[in-house]
Amino acid sequence: MNRCDETIANYKMANKLAKRAVAKTKESTLKDLYDSLEEGQEGQQRAIRIAKQKNWESQDVYQVRVLKGSDGELLTDDEAVRERWRSYFQGGENSRGGTRDTS
Repeated sequence: MNRCDETIANYKMANKLAKRAVAKTKESTLKDLYDSLEEGQEGQQRAIRIAKQKNWESQDVYQVRVLKGSDGELLTDDEAVRERWRSYFQGGENSRGGTRDTS
């Protein structure tokens, strides 16, 4: 691979032009979005929808959303799932049956 000064200079120039093009496109897209959010009730609904989507995307992918309770029923509420885990770890349900000889 030829890494002469001319090749490096061409790469840097192309990279700079690409970054400018991306920045201009991003700026115009965001300007259109902000203008659409200022359109009264419809814009407010769109802003709420975007906020909900951002919140949903920020949730942990590996978060447990459904868990069985001690009575066998499914728990779908986040607070109920947390409370079930809390009772599981505090209540000794996580201990293994039997004893293990450590000697």
